[in-house]
Amino acid sequence: MKTSAALSLFFAKYPWKFNEVRKVIVPLLKYVPLNQAKKVILITLYKGAATRLVNKYGEAVIPDLVVVAEKHGNLEKTLGVAKRDNDVRWLEEGTSTWGWTHIKDRHLADFINMFGYKTDDKIEEMIFDTIKSGTIEAKVGDQYKYTKDFLDVNGKLQRLHVVVSDKSVGIGRGNIVTAFPEKIN
Repeated sequence: MKTSAALSLFFAKYPWKFNEVRKVIVPLLKYVPLNQAKKVILITLYKGAATRLVNKYGEAVIPDLVVVAEKHGNLEKTLGVAKRDNDVRWLEEGTSTWGWTHIKDRHLADFINMFGYKTDDKIEEMIFDTIKSGTIEAKVGDQYKYTKDFLDVNGKLQRLHVVVSDKSVGIGRGNIVTAFPEKIN
């Protein structure tokens, strides 16, 4: 807790230094041996977001949260995390052009029409399941496309695509850009 208190005091006194300090501290976190220490630092740097995500996924997610932060993800706006073959992928709230906001604004009706009503959590679960166990269909330019088939409301297999950024700048390499169903039957 001493590290957290010291960081909090520093940021209270020098708030304009926050981003500079975060750029230095986040890459060093992978060398901190204890998950508990990493968690305390992430909580301080990202206003408690680490606690919310650890409560959702358990302590094992802490190294993945460090990866999200290193890749310029915003933990305060991160809704969920999935890992496959050591590649960490995450879903942020996003905007009208990427992330959860984009998915809900542009594709929620498609999800409902194809798979029936699903809660936000169930749609997120389908998205993360696609990343964890779907096929990596293509790498188009600066994006990966994951694909998996799910049963629709009529019991027929239909396809779900999840597109993930592979840009090191902007929204971050590993951030989910969009997810949308495709009718195949």
